[in-house]
Amino acid sequence: MRGKRMDGRERILTGRHIRAVYGKQSLDTLRNKAILLQFLIFPLMALILEYGVEIPGMEEHYFVHLFAVMFLGMAPLTAMSALLSEEKETHTLRMLHLAGVTSAEYLLGAGGSLLTISLLGAVSFGAIGGFGGMTLLRFLAAMTAGIFISLLLGGAIGLTAKNQSAATSVTVPVMMIFSFLPMLAMFNDAVAAAAKFTYTGQIHRFLCGAQAGESPWMFPAVLLGNALAAALLFAWAYRHA
Repeated sequence: MRGKRMDGRERILTGRHIRAVYGKQSLDTLRNKAILLQFLIFPLMALILEYGVEIPGMEEHYFVHLFAVMFLGMAPLTAMSALLSEEKETHTLRMLHLAGVTSAEYLLGAGGSLLTISLLGAVSFGAIGGFGGMTLLRFLAAMTAGIFISLLLGGAIGLTAKNQSAATSVTVPVMMIFSFLPMLAMFNDAVAAAAKFTYTGQIHRFLCGAQAGESPWMFPAVLLGNALAAALLFAWAYRHA
C-alpha cells in the first residue's frame, strides 16, 4: 500500500512539473513579440497568395502547402531554440535540474506550450485551404508530426549553445535548410533526392500527393527516424545543459 501511495505521489509531482513549465513557457512566448510574429507571418502570406495569385497549371493549394511546411520548419524550431538558449543563459535550466525536473517533463511542458501555439497556426492553414473531413485530419496529423520534430531540434540547438547569440548562429542555417529544402526540391532533382530523407521534404510530398511510386513505408520511416534522432539529441543536450 505504501509503495502505491509513493507511486501516486511521484505521478502528481511529475504533473506539477509539467504544468509549471507549460505555464512559464506560455507566458514567455506571449511576451516575446519577435517569436509571436513568426507564428503569424506565414499564415498571412499563405492567405494573401492563395487568394491573390493565380497561375495557370499551378497545383491546387500550392501556397498553403508550401508555406505550411516552411512554417513548421521555421517557427517552432526558432522559437524553441530562442527560449531555451535564453533560459540556459539566465541559469533557469540549472534551477530546474536542481528542482528535479527531468528532460521528459521539460519537453512535455515547454514543448507542449509551443506545440499548442503551433497547432493554432496549422489550423489556420487548414482554414485558408478550406480543408475539411479526412483531408483536414490528414493535414493536421502531418503538421503535428513535423512541428514536434522541429521542437526537438530547436530545443537541442538551444541547449547546446553557450548563449542566445550562439544559438541564433546555428538555428538560422538549420531552419533555412529544413524550411526551404522542399521548395528547392521542386526545381532540382539532386535536391529532391536529398529532401526525401528529411521530415519537411516528406511532409511536403505527402501534402502535395507526390508520393506515387514510393514505398508506403517511406513517409512514416523518415519521420520516425528524424524524430528519434532529434529526441536523442535533445535528451543528451538537456543532461549536459
